Amino acid sequence: MKVLIASAAFSLFYICTEVITRRESLHAEISRKLVHILSGVAVAFLPFVMSFHEIAILGLVFIPIMLISKKLNLLTAVHNVKRKTNGEIYFPLAVTILAVVFPKLLPFMFGMLVMGISDGLASIAGGYLKWHTYRCFGASKTMSGSLVFFASSLIIGVILLQSISDLTILLTIIYSTCCAIILTITEAILSRGIDNLVLPVVAAVLFTIVR
Repeated sequence: MKVLIASAAFSLFYICTEVITRRESLHAEISRKLVHILSGVAVAFLPFVMSFHEIAILGLVFIPIMLISKKLNLLTAVHNVKRKTNGEIYFPLAVTILAVVFPKLLPFMFGMLVMGISDGLASIAGGYLKWHTYRCFGASKTMSGSLVFFASSLIIGVILLQSISDLTILLTIIYSTCCAIILTITEAILSRGIDNLVLPVVAAVLFTIVR
C-alpha cells in the first residue's frame, strides 16, 4: 500500500511539474534540475515512512516508467534536454541499489542528498556561472559547478555526521572534507547521467566507512 501511495505521489509531482513547465515555458535544464533536486530530497526522507524493502520496490517501479516516458517523450520537464543523458533512468536504479545494499538511514540519506542537492546545484551553477570550463576524462565540467558540489556535499556530510556521532566538530569537518573531495573528483569524471548511479553509491560507501 505504501508503495502505491508513494508511486502515486511521485507521479503526481512529475505531472504537476510538467504542467508548470509547459505553462510557464521553463528552460528544460532548469525544470530538469528542479525535479532532480526535489526528488532526491524527497527520496532521502522516505526511510522515515517506508521500509527499505518498500523503497527498493518503488525504485524498480519507476525504472520502466522512466524508460517508457523517455521513449515517448511524455515528460519534457525531465527528458527534453539537448545533451545525451540517461540520468532519469539511473536515478530510480540508484534508489533501489542503495535501499538493498545500504539499508541504513544515514548512508542512504547521504547518498540521496549528495545526488539530489549537490549534483543538482552543481549543474545549475555550472550552467549559469560557467567559470573556468575544463575537461576531465572526456567530461566537460566547470570550476564553479565543482566548487558548489564540494561545498554542498561538505555541508551535508557535516550535518549528518554531527547528528549521529560523538566526533568533535574538527574531526567531523576533516572527515566530511575528505568525503567531499572524493565525491567532487568522482563527479568531475562522470557524464551522460551516470553520476546519478555512481555518486549515491560512492557517497553511501564513504559515509559507512567514516561512520
